[in-house]
Amino acid sequence: MQDYSQNNQIQGITGLGNPPKTETPIMLNSHQNQSFNPPVQSVNPPTDTKPIEQTSNLGDIKKNALQELRPLVDQLDLSPEEKFKTYIMIIQASDDSGLINKAYEVSKQIQDKKEKAQALLDVVNEINYFSQIENND
Repeated sequence: MQDYSQNNQIQGITGLGNPPKTETPIMLNSHQNQSFNPPVQSVNPPTDTKPIEQTSNLGDIKKNALQELRPLVDQLDLSPEEKFKTYIMIIQASDDSGLINKAYEVSKQIQDKKEKAQALLDVVNEINYFSQIENND
């Protein structure tokens, strides 16, 4: 037979003992071990819209978005590295050589020497690209 004090020590160590009494018994849900599969609602597109013409409208949207983005880049709270990448993306997406000087100015603000060197190489590559286009015309 176990001593009462020894029994209390064991209960205190293991966290076992008499559970607190509750007024409401805990009921286990019979669905507890089944996987939950919520009902799927079908989504119908609005009937009053016209489908986007893939070739012309997407190109127009891209052109308009780039035109709207161009003056906002300087207002973005970006690191010099991210701002440079944004300028290069706009230059490449729009074939806009007018942003090369801004990209070059931002590249000079990059602190990491390797990233700065890569940015300067990207500027030179973009200038070479536009020079080839001008020479081919």
